[in-house]
Amino acid sequence: MGVWGAAVAGAIALVALISLFLNPAYRPGVVGTLIYFLIGIAYFAIAGRHKLVLSPEEEFALSHGQHGANLEQEGYGTVSVTEITTDDSPTRSP
Repeated sequence: MGVWGAAVAGAIALVALISLFLNPAYRPGVVGTLIYFLIGIAYFAIAGRHKLVLSPEEEFALSHGQHGANLEQEGYGTVSVTEITTDDSPTRSP
């Protein structure tokens, strides 16, 4: 489906959301959900984004194979993004 499928799904979701706001019986629930959603976004913007952990694949890719390959020894999520040094050396392609 690709881009067209995503565009159609987005259009359907937008029509559904607008129709929910137009129906007075559904409006309190939609507004409550909107408030709950905005609180979640605010929490992530303030505190949650500082607690993110790299997945093993991301650790391996960003460290050029130095971390993330031996999770039994290193442990999961032990390397943060700031610990990985970035260099301009070319990466290996398959």
